[in-house]
Amino acid sequence: KIKTWVRIRPLASEGEKGHTDGEKVEKQLGAFDDKCVKIINHDQHGKESSFDYPSKVFPVDCTQEDVAHDILPGLLQDFWNDRSGMIFAYGQTGTGKTTTMFGFPESLASESAHPGWGLLPRAVHATLDKIAER
Repeated sequence: KIKTWVRIRPLASEGEKGHTDGEKVEKQLGAFDDKCVKIINHDQHGKESSFDYPSKVFPVDCTQEDVAHDILPGLLQDFWNDRSGMIFAYGQTGTGKTTTMFGFPESLASESAHPGWGLLPRAVHATLDKIAER
């Protein structure tokens, strides 16, 4: 079964990546709730598109722990039971894929679990802990 999650990235602040340089943005987040995302297209048609397929939509204020808590348990359980699984991050440049997958750069120096870790360090850490239990 394929599950899809959407994480809404906070607006870029001065000095961060994102459209802070005045580049025209054709699409804009219209609205979202925990299961649906609406995108407004600012072209000549001005059409709004609704995407109802996500398993969950993570809001702007979610933490790395919130994301991992919802995504990793099922994937790791399948992996530990010899079932295939995949985590795939897709999106426009500067939308937070690397941060979601790996975490905040300063957190990656930590050898023990860190709140800023992304999905991959958490998955590796949990798997190594599971192996150590055997």
